[in-house]
Amino acid sequence: MLRFAEMFVTTILFCFLQYGEVQCLTAEDNRGPYLTMKECEERAAEMADTVRAMNPTTQVKGYKCDEVEGEKT
Repeated sequence: MLRFAEMFVTTILFCFLQYGEVQCLTAEDNRGPYLTMKECEERAAEMADTVRAMNPTTQVKGYKCDEVEGEKT
């Protein structure tokens, strides 16, 4: 039987300098959702590391773990 459970989706906010101006973007994870807040937070840290590896001058300003309803099998 399928049940619905609260799950979490990860989003990070990061900023970088482009053409002399600060640009800020959000990135939403495409792997989730996650069953626990801890898993969501761990994914946020992984995403932040990936963004900084792509551009070392990027500053990750924060993250959020939004609750969503998902199917649990």
